[in-house]
Amino acid sequence: PPGEFMMGSTKEEIEEAYPVAGNDLIWREHIRSEAPRHKVVLTRPVYVGMHEVTQAQYEKVMGAHVSYFSATGIGRALVSGLDSTGSLPVETVSWNDAAGFCAKLSEAEQRKPVYSRTDDTVTQLEGNGYQLPTEATWEFACRAGTTTKLWSGDEDEPLLSAAWFKTNAFNRTHPVGELKANPFGLHDTHGNVWEWVQDHWDVAYYDQFADKPATDPTGPSTAAGSRHGLRGGDWVCTPSSCRASHRHVDSATARLGSVGFRVVLPVDAAIPQK
Repeated sequence: PPGEFMMGSTKEEIEEAYPVAGNDLIWREHIRSEAPRHKVVLTRPVYVGMHEVTQAQYEKVMGAHVSYFSATGIGRALVSGLDSTGSLPVETVSWNDAAGFCAKLSEAEQRKPVYSRTDDTVTQLEGNGYQLPTEATWEFACRAGTTTKLWSGDEDEPLLSAAWFKTNAFNRTHPVGELKANPFGLHDTHGNVWEWVQDHWDVAYYDQFADKPATDPTGPSTAAGSRHGLRGGDWVCTPSSCRASHRHVDSATARLGSVGFRVVLPVDAAIPQK
């Protein structure tokens, strides 16, 4: 639903999550990017995928097996005991791949695509079809009205029943929807695989909203570069990296066995036209 919430982290949350900041420039950039906590107002309702796009769904739309943790993937030994890997989240997909999936799914359902892809070039269109969530929409959906570090609370133990992460994932992904859903009915917003978001990356993007609300923010302009945000943590993350406010980033062409996505659809696009 539409709504408002406080996005990002406080200085205290960041210091608790990272008591000793590393000297690695990229790591320090991630920590810096979470602040300041600021008010966000979202004015439009949107449908959000109940879980991350699965390998079976990706194959049906794209006609391709791509995942590391699949019957034919490099990590097949780690999932050899499963009857099928179709219900595992798709991974080893780039941001460009995810945009291409959204475009093809939109076309299959006769919706106007939001993206057009040619090789590794993606152009955004004025469509109303499936798309990746904005970073603000993702965090609002993940929190689902909660104000704690994780939608499951501030402590690590409740996360065991809500997310696949370093403690319980045993070095692989798991079928979507097996663990508890958040108050909005969404599964795996913490852990399992990182999720691509729409926004381009700018470490200082939140600064402009320190003293004013952000209304339907869409992230930096495309001039910011080819990197995009990642949210939610993955199967090897600690609880600190699964926090609702934690931000990660990678190139639009990067493909990793820990990165997937979920899709969103504007509510007005799903209403039959008279």
